[in-house]
Amino acid sequence: MNVKEEFPSLVKLTVKKCPRLKNMPWFSSLQHLELRHCNEMILSLLENNPCLRANLSATRNSKPLLIGIFGDHNLASVLKELQHLTALEHLTIMYCPSLASLPANFRNFSMLKSLYILSCPELASLPEELQHVTSLQSLEIHSCPAFENLPGWIGNLSGLTSLALSDCQAIVSLPEGLHHLTSLQHLSIRECPRLEHRCKKNLGEDWWKIAHIPHIYIGSTAPKELQ
Repeated sequence: MNVKEEFPSLVKLTVKKCPRLKNMPWFSSLQHLELRHCNEMILSLLENNPCLRANLSATRNSKPLLIGIFGDHNLASVLKELQHLTALEHLTIMYCPSLASLPANFRNFSMLKSLYILSCPELASLPEELQHVTSLQSLEIHSCPAFENLPGWIGNLSGLTSLALSDCQAIVSLPEGLHHLTSLQHLSIRECPRLEHRCKKNLGEDWWKIAHIPHIYIGSTAPKELQ
């Protein structure tokens, strides 16, 4: 394939198990990128593409960029390659069984609006650099049994409007910082038994930290708002 060939209308690309991929065409309109069982070489190819990098590194990008990483075995290296994509708005990390921590370059994602983490059984915490990403609006953590707690600095995420936790049974309490998130509109906690107990309306030890949130869903498979 000619590396200079351009696909001006392509908006979604999925790359899966392509260890020998050496060249990539230009994707001037790309908005949705999925990497499945890939290594950092894929990101190097994308980052070094002049057309794509100009699009993804724009300070004001009219096209929201979503990147999904699924089952990657060298995620730290992949995210390091992503650090120059400053227009990244949506990041999904799923099914990474050996991922124990996230790299510390999240500060570079200054336009990140949503972070979705699913089925990373060894992940224990969020990187401290994330506290500087005040553009973050939505944070979801699902099926991460080793995840022990939300950090106290979560109160620095002033733009956060939605927080969802499910099947993270090691989390036993919420940080006081949640009380300072006045923009938080939606909180969902499911399949976290000890945390659900502490968040019982007017009774739980952590209720005062979340009582200001307009829409709270706790303990049900189907969303059911607390009255």
